[in-house]
Amino acid sequence: MAWLRVVQFVLELIHALSDIELRQMVRYFFMDKNQARFRERLERMEQAGAAQQKQKDEALRAVRQQAAMASRKRMQAMMVLILGILIVGGAVFYSLKGLDKGEGQAASGSVFAQAEPPKSEGSGLVSMVELAREDVEAQPIEASRAGNIFRALVVLAEGADEVGLRAVASGFEPPDAQTSLGALTMLDQNEGCTLRPPASSEKVVGVRVESFVSTAPFYAIFDQNLIATVQKALTEATQEPQDFGGFEPVEGSFGLTTVWLTDTSAPLYVVLQTPERNMMWNLQLAQGVSVAHVVMISRNISAVVGVPEAAGVEIIRVDDYMPDRGYSDMAAMGECMVFPWRAPQERWLAVQQNNFGAREMVALYAEGHAAYAAWYARAFGVSADANTLAAMAAAHVLLGPRPAMPLSYVPLEGRAVRMTRVENAYHGREATRQADILRRHDTLLRTVIGGDVGLLWPATVERSQP
Repeated sequence: MAWLRVVQFVLELIHALSDIELRQMVRYFFMDKNQARFRERLERMEQAGAAQQKQKDEALRAVRQQAAMASRKRMQAMMVLILGILIVGGAVFYSLKGLDKGEGQAASGSVFAQAEPPKSEGSGLVSMVELAREDVEAQPIEASRAGNIFRALVVLAEGADEVGLRAVASGFEPPDAQTSLGALTMLDQNEGCTLRPPASSEKVVGVRVESFVSTAPFYAIFDQNLIATVQKALTEATQEPQDFGGFEPVEGSFGLTTVWLTDTSAPLYVVLQTPERNMMWNLQLAQGVSVAHVVMISRNISAVVGVPEAAGVEIIRVDDYMPDRGYSDMAAMGECMVFPWRAPQERWLAVQQNNFGAREMVALYAEGHAAYAAWYARAFGVSADANTLAAMAAAHVLLGPRPAMPLSYVPLEGRAVRMTRVENAYHGREATRQADILRRHDTLLRTVIGGDVGLLWPATVERSQP
């Protein structure tokens, strides 16, 4: 009986094992089969992805190779270009060197050979091209809509022949940022537009330039302009911070025009005119020239150097008579139409263009000049264009005949200045001048604010949110 129980136990064990195997086979057939299929699909996708990635890698490798080849070609082209520039530059250098040794006069004479000499805007006066320096400007005379702009190498002079500055003056050197002027004499501008009339023995001569091409190492501003600028900046900083661009110093720079006086026929009554805001006139007198009186007319501040001590100086500040509608409202200025308009000339580009905008501009200049000429005739007893040189801008003007010998230039360094009375005037070495200007602005800002300028921008306050 015992062996029967053993046989039964063995049969039951075989049955159990067979049942487990059957269940495993069923599970594999119905469940693991799906996993196998999914795994096979993943393998095919991986193989396809690998093929695509391989194609991408090959394409990227090809692009990199093309880029490297293009870079090498660009480098080769750059080397060829640099080599060509060096060859051409060397040829030009040695050619110019040859000109310096004996061909300079021919080259200088050809600079303006293709153009008719530009004429000035005074009656019977023409422009003079000066070649005082070796580094001749590429375009010393530039045409503009309102007349010619005569660069630093140009002189206006009486006569029909071109005269170089070397024939007029020797030793000319423009002032630089380190030039320091002499004593400043402040003069009140005229309260009215009536001036001391020229004596019968005096000759009225004049210069009328609308702008400048040279600058003076000088800076001057009225307190009222400084205060207005600071108020505007404070308003922007406190009320319109999105428009605030920072505190900028008031514009107080000066243009510079050098006037060479050689007329010894009579004591000169010199009228210096510009619609620029600030202008310094640098007078250079030939021996025997007598200056009896000087009148300066500008929008804001006028200054002059080189006036003999015995000569009188008067100042007209155009802005004192400027109507609210601006300088184009000639009627509102009435008897004191002192804005120095120039008469339109045939060589103006605006006259030549003859379109609607140009005609409007020319008409405005013509109307302005007529009104200004009426005041000029009343003030000086002569025509506004008599013995007067006019231009859009000029660095040098020669009033009088060409001198027999060049004049010795007197530098600005240390020369006395007569100018419009202002509360703030700065000259001297550039670093010192700029420091003084900024210190004046900072002092006023601190006075207005009552402390540090930084108080306008308090530190950011961080608050925790509940």
